Amino acid sequence: MGTPQSLQEQIEAAFDYRGDVTVTLAGGEQIVGFLFNRDLRPAREAPYVELFLPAGGRRKIEVARIESVALTGRDHAAKGAS
Repeated sequence: MGTPQSLQEQIEAAFDYRGDVTVTLAGGEQIVGFLFNRDLRPAREAPYVELFLPAGGRRKIEVARIESVALTGRDHAAKGAS
């Protein structure tokens, strides 16, 4: 499978991934965590993603603030992962 190109494809790949991801925001801030939820449909609120942070807690990020999402942690569901 090739590298996802659009931000929506990156978010969907991160949602399906079973490891931590790195979200890069406009301005360069990077947030590492497990992407467990996303809503990309414009509705009452702006589209967003939610992450579990390594130190505990959650963070909700509006998609409009995101530049990219990279699969950076070990995939715990990958063959041979323990």
